[in-house]
Amino acid sequence: MKKKTNLDILQRLDETTQLNFLKELYTPGDERIADLILKMEPQNTEILEEEIKYAKLHNHDERFTELAKQYIELCIKHNWDIRGKLIEWDNTDIAKYTIERIEQLVQRTKREEEKEYWLMVASDIAERFEPEKAKILLEELLELQLKNKDKDPCSPLETCVKLGDYDKAIELSIEAIQKGYDLLKEAMEIARKHTPGRLTELASIGFRTYKRHKNLEIYVESAKILGEIDKAKKTLAREARKLRPRGTPAFYKMFVKSLLEFGLTEEAKAVVKKVEKRERDESTQKNYDLDRLKELAELLYEIGNKESAKHAYLSEINRKIEDGWNPANVIMDVEEACKLLENPHELLEIKMQLFGQIGEYPEAAKLAKRLGKNDLADTYEEMHRMIQKVKKYKNSDFCSSPRVHSTNLKK
Repeated sequence: MKKKTNLDILQRLDETTQLNFLKELYTPGDERIADLILKMEPQNTEILEEEIKYAKLHNHDERFTELAKQYIELCIKHNWDIRGKLIEWDNTDIAKYTIERIEQLVQRTKREEEKEYWLMVASDIAERFEPEKAKILLEELLELQLKNKDKDPCSPLETCVKLGDYDKAIELSIEAIQKGYDLLKEAMEIARKHTPGRLTELASIGFRTYKRHKNLEIYVESAKILGEIDKAKKTLAREARKLRPRGTPAFYKMFVKSLLEFGLTEEAKAVVKKVEKRERDESTQKNYDLDRLKELAELLYEIGNKESAKHAYLSEINRKIEDGWNPANVIMDVEEACKLLENPHELLEIKMQLFGQIGEYPEAAKLAKRLGKNDLADTYEEMHRMIQKVKKYKNSDFCSSPRVHSTNLKK
């Protein structure tokens, strides 16, 4: 009679107990345990990935191929993205297998969205492993995207660029723009990189269709390309005079930059002054977003008003500290301010204190020395030494052994 093994005896237990026990027992490369787990739980990608990695590392080609195909089937079944794993595995045969399986899926499915997604995935895979195949897949993908371009005008542009048909991409952009889609930025980017001869055509659209504060970068660029700087200056100066701030300070950053770029310095300052007044009025409200003060500081910096920018940053940071924000988060704001304003004394002082609060004593000590506070630096350094001494004691064998009680204590 054949002797029963532990795994045979395991069959007496319920499936959940079996599975949990096998997972605890499993180590990478233990094929029998892994296969039992995958039989009971086919979608366990964690075990599957471990086994694939182990097989590849130890040149177990047959097992690698078997398990990789199993993984791919799971991805196709559940619409999971396989591209990252194929790049990691870097195996041309598996990549080809994946493309073939996707092509079968595309032929079988009637859902156009699903077809488009998988053709995009297959073309990305082929671009790395089978470049000639990639062109065929991209052309098929483009044909499908063009049928649905009224719903999604952006996707065909990307595919045209991958196929190297830049003029087609720009034509599709212009067609979409005429229907009300905002694709001018994408079209200009394609023209800048690949077909600079078409920049003037696109600039004409950008200049002609400009609306207040919308696509300002494109408008400024278009004005330069067309030689319409004077007209653009008049337009922006008029907008600056009529401005009644409604958005957050960040909304006006590009507008202020554009005014400065055209030499409209006074107009830029006037815009910032209006925004600053609005923030001053609203900052007293209970639910005011303190990050708006940071945005205001950046806007003030744009017009060269460093002192007011520092004041706005300090208001934001001090109010966050008063409101009990996590010091580690406030430190990030302080570092942004220090970088922009070249480390003013007040901000370095706050940064030092915050480092002390979160236990970063070496960093606090460095800043204390920088600020000329050598006694405080010594204190922070001593605090650090004390903490390290305690940690060393806690990690020592002595700490983990029973304490020895002295009977010779002083009274």
